[in-house]
Amino acid sequence: MAKKLIIVAVAALALLTGCNKSQFIIYEDIPSIYYFSSPGVVFIRADSEVQTISVSKGGYPKGNSSVSIEVSTAVLIAYNTVSEVQYDLMPAGLYSIESPTLVFNRSTIFGEFEVKIKTSELSTLTKGWYAIPLKLTSGDDVKTGSDSVMLVWQKL
Repeated sequence: MAKKLIIVAVAALALLTGCNKSQFIIYEDIPSIYYFSSPGVVFIRADSEVQTISVSKGGYPKGNSSVSIEVSTAVLIAYNTVSEVQYDLMPAGLYSIESPTLVFNRSTIFGEFEVKIKTSELSTLTKGWYAIPLKLTSGDDVKTGSDSVMLVWQKL
C-alpha cells in the first residue's frame, strides 16, 4: 500500500512541478504572414475565363488584417532573368482583378482572388508568351511572402 502511495505522490509531484509558466508560447508574438498557396507559373486555360489565385495565412494576428494582389513588372523582370522563355506583359485590357483586396479575421486562414481573363480576345495577341505577374502586398502590420504567381498564355 505504501508503495502505491509513493508512486501516486511522485506522479503528482512531477505533474505539479513539470509545467513552467515561462515556457508557454504567447501566440500574439507570432506575426502573420500571407503567401500564395500555389506559387509559380500557372497556365491560363482558353476555356476558363476566371483564374482563381489562392492565398493562405500563417501566424496569429491580433485582429483583422488585409492583403492585396497587384500586377508587378518587377516579378516579370525577375522571371525573365532566370527563365529560358521571355514573357511579355499581357495587355491590361485583357484581364481584370475584380476584388484586389481580401480581409482576413483572426480565424480565417484561406482566401481567393479571381482574375478574369477575356479569353475571346486572346486571339488578338501576336505570337509569343504573355504573362500576368502577380505579387501580394499589405498595408497592415503583417508580412507577405516573397513568392509570386505568373499567369501565362502562349499565343501560337
